[in-house]
Amino acid sequence: MKVVVPVTSLLAVLQENLRYGAHNQRSHVTITARTHGFVWIEELVDYAEKHASSELYGLLKRPDEKFVTERAYDNPKFVEDMVRDIARI
Repeated sequence: MKVVVPVTSLLAVLQENLRYGAHNQRSHVTITARTHGFVWIEELVDYAEKHASSELYGLLKRPDEKFVTERAYDNPKFVEDMVRDIARI
């Protein structure tokens, strides 16, 4: 089974300089899994989103964008950190 999940990562090093104005990046998390039993694809999507700074949304209004940015800021992740966390399945 393979799933590709678009997510947001936030560069943590910028936190010292800016309050909720850090740099966001879009990422694609690819999970390939061999299972011995039934697994919902949604479970893998949720797992990838949980280990990112935030889920990725295609279209947001300003108040929603502010919420997502602040949420990502409160959960900063380098891409390498996301990979390590997700690989622990």
